[in-house]
Amino acid sequence: MYVDVFSGLSLELSPRDYIAPMAFDSQCPAPTGQEVPTLRLKRDADPCDRTDYSLVKDQVDRVGTSSRLHDEIAESYKELVETDRKFKLNSRDADLREASKLEPEMAYDLNQYRIASPGVFRIDSREAGKTENRGLGTGFAVRQEGNQCQIMTDYHVVTTDAGDLEPNLTVKSRDGKRAPATLKAQDVKSDLALLSVPVASIGSCPVLPLGKSSASLHPGTDRVATIGHAGGAEQQFLSGGYVIHNGRKHSEIENHPDGKTKPWKDNQVVEVAAHVIGGNSGGPAMADGAVVGATQYKRATSEMFFTPVEDIRALIAKANPFPILRAAPVPRDIPLSCTIAKEEIRAHVSRGELLNGNFNERRHIYRFKDGSVYTLNQSPSSCIKTLPGK
Repeated sequence: MYVDVFSGLSLELSPRDYIAPMAFDSQCPAPTGQEVPTLRLKRDADPCDRTDYSLVKDQVDRVGTSSRLHDEIAESYKELVETDRKFKLNSRDADLREASKLEPEMAYDLNQYRIASPGVFRIDSREAGKTENRGLGTGFAVRQEGNQCQIMTDYHVVTTDAGDLEPNLTVKSRDGKRAPATLKAQDVKSDLALLSVPVASIGSCPVLPLGKSSASLHPGTDRVATIGHAGGAEQQFLSGGYVIHNGRKHSEIENHPDGKTKPWKDNQVVEVAAHVIGGNSGGPAMADGAVVGATQYKRATSEMFFTPVEDIRALIAKANPFPILRAAPVPRDIPLSCTIAKEEIRAHVSRGELLNGNFNERRHIYRFKDGSVYTLNQSPSSCIKTLPGK
């Protein structure tokens, strides 16, 4: 069965059936201790899946970047080889190398999850006359502007299949606070939308750090973790994997059912060996402790695609243009008779307003607290009063 994150549906279901609020939230036990809901690679999504990260909790702070991850893997491999030699286990080298990745990769993914999780929100809507909210997808905080929190998500998350804005949009924080959301900006060609919600309604605006560029992510080397409300779940799910391709357009991706029809068909994406399902759309793709993109689309159970952070930055800039800068004020020079100039200087000095002076054979300069400057030229004789610009 094919499911894509664009619409969050399988080919056998209607567009909104698949991402309606799912009953598994009440059927699955809540995570405990170091358990985190996880989508497993190359498996059908099981909403009750959990990964116990207790074995790697002490490693998390050491593996925040891809370079540290590979250092940890190398050290783990050395330890396994030494153990295998010491106890004469005769293990295959391929098995040792595979085993050496497990805990460092878990620690890396958990590091990304801990950074992102506070700033990740579920995106909901509610149809007129209905009392229940429908989980549409995921968003994440990118900016606080005054008393408003700006949350990035995918355009297809907040619009219907006909292109209309979903009714009664709300965002729901990790601790259950809900706030009405308004659409602040959108970019259909990159499938992104920026929402604005009152900070007071959600308690705080935990803005996630944005990476400098996704273009530097290397296939087979850099690992990406994505966090989102898979399947419309109340809880946040984690999924991680290595970059496969970087910089292909949707229209260039094999077996992409919408690759030549969607408005974002010419937008470049990053492809990752990670599993996501409908509801993950709009969630942050994290690498090296920062957002490198927004989850957009999936293929089967082993590949996800995300919109690069460069597009995210562009939409934020579009929605928050720089203020118009006024030209620096230009000081005004006023020629004075030297008699008047000296009288004004004496008045300033008598009031204790002199800041400093500069005196030589050619000119005397007086600077006062109100910003005025008096220049008395000795030869030829002339006097100028300079007022600060306004």
